[in-house]
This record gives sequence, structure tokens and C-alpha cells, in this order.
Amino acid sequence: MPKLSKYFAPVLVCLVCASASLRSAHARQTNDTQSAESPRHKFFEFDGGTPFDFIKALDLHFRTRLVQVLTLPETLRHAEVPRLRVAVNQPQEVLNIYNRLDNPELGTWKYEPENGIGSASTNLGVLALVPDKSIVTSKMERNTPRVQALPLGEIDSTKWDALSSSIEAAVSLAAQSGLRSVQGRFFIQRDSQILIAAGPEAYIDAVSSVVSAYKENAVSARTKTAQK
Repeated sequence: MPKLSKYFAPVLVCLVCASASLRSAHARQTNDTQSAESPRHKFFEFDGGTPFDFIKALDLHFRTRLVQVLTLPETLRHAEVPRLRVAVNQPQEVLNIYNRLDNPELGTWKYEPENGIGSASTNLGVLALVPDKSIVTSKMERNTPRVQALPLGEIDSTKWDALSSSIEAAVSLAAQSGLRSVQGRFFIQRDSQILIAAGPEAYIDAVSSVVSAYKENAVSARTKTAQK
């Protein structure tokens, strides 16, 4: 028996090593299969900004060229996209999450894969941000020219020239600040003591705010005079 054990010992060692090797190989195969079935998601992070900044961030993260096919309406170029941090594998997934925010002021992304539906490519052949109909209607109404008459009876006629200069300065400042739809015209009818302004709502608002400020100054000046 001692002689037999001397011969069987190496065989047993070999069998144990082979079994361990098979178990290790099976474990690796199982892990590889699980990895193939469940790919790891990468986090896409965006610090906030405009829709154009958002698409540039997607290009940088996924190494795509979405900016080349991007279509942005003028009404949404300056929209404020919030911060995002999501686990995704494709830019389409990020666009779908954006759409699920359901914010009319952000619009909705419409896209088509570069190589057709069902393609695994991360690049897109069409990418457009479509504004919400309610926002479009509201902006159209604000941009529709109208006429408004503002009374000047509370403002001394000697201040009307200064009032005109202040209105022109306010409109110019608004235009320089990037505000659109602030172009219009106004006319002071001295006999009737009214100011007639014509233009979109933003222009009317600018003129009205200046006239209101002059009225408040006039009332304040009269109050101080009466108290003396």
C-alpha cells in the first residue's frame, strides 16, 4: 500500500489542480457572459447651459458629431437647460430623458439615427429642437405690434423732452442687452398731453416703465413742495 500511495499522490494532485482550473475558467466565462448581457452604463454629466452647450457636451462625451446636424429655433437658443447626471450608453437616451422633463420652455428633441431606425450608431442624421406650441403662440402674441396711449398730465411739460431722451436710452439699453422685439416708435401729442407708442409688447413695456417712473418723480416732487 505505501508503494501504491506513492504513485497515486501525484495523480490526485493533478486532478485537484485540473478541477480548480475548470472552475476558474467557468467563472470567467460566466462573468464575461454577464458583462456582455449587462453593459456598464457611463455617467453623462452636464453643468447646465443653452441647448447648444448641451449638444456640445453630448458630442464631447460620446465622441459624436451632433452639432453638424443640429437645428435650433431662434425662440429656444437661449433656453436654460438644467444640470444633468445620468447613467446612459447612447446620446439618444439623454435626449429621451430631456424630453421627459416635460418643460414647455425647453422644447422637445426630435431625431433620427444616421443609418436608419434600428441602427446601433450613436450618430444622428437629424436632430432638431422643436418649441412647444403654447410658447410659440405666446411669443407671437408678444411680437405682434400694437398701439397704446399713455397720459402725461401728471408730468410737467418742461420734462417731456427729458422723458423722450429717457425712453430712447431705455430702448437702446434693452437692445444692447440682447433683448429682442424692442423696436418701435412713439410720439408726444402736446395738445392732448398723451404719449402714443406703437410696437411689440416688449417695446410698449419699456416705454410704459419710463413714463411711470417720471410720474412717480412728479408726484414725489409735488409732495415735498407741499410739505414745505
